Amino acid sequence: ASPLRRPDISGRLKGEASPAAGASSGPSEADVKAADAMSPTDRNTMIRGMVDRLASRLASNPNDVDGWIKLLRSRMVLGDTERARSEYALARKAVAGNATSLSRLDEAARGLGLAAR
Repeated sequence: ASPLRRPDISGRLKGEASPAAGASSGPSEADVKAADAMSPTDRNTMIRGMVDRLASRLASNPNDVDGWIKLLRSRMVLGDTERARSEYALARKAVAGNATSLSRLDEAARGLGLAAR
């Protein structure tokens, strides 16, 4: 059996390089250039590590709806739909007390195909 082939998502790093105001910082321009020079395997390993660190940070700070949305988007880009579904459920519990955050989270999840329209 051949190993699963992961999509090359290196071009998508550039879109994350300038975070919205108030959001956690993403990779710097130098990080993006360094990632472009990596092999696809090394680049995907680096990206998965960044996504896993975001998930760890959200375990400590679960009220960060922007972080949850970024995590869900990242999991979907990586093709990890089941993990995204699981983390969406965690995120909903984490922000359940804030109607605005819950609405934003649900809207993002619908856009990603994780929630019913």
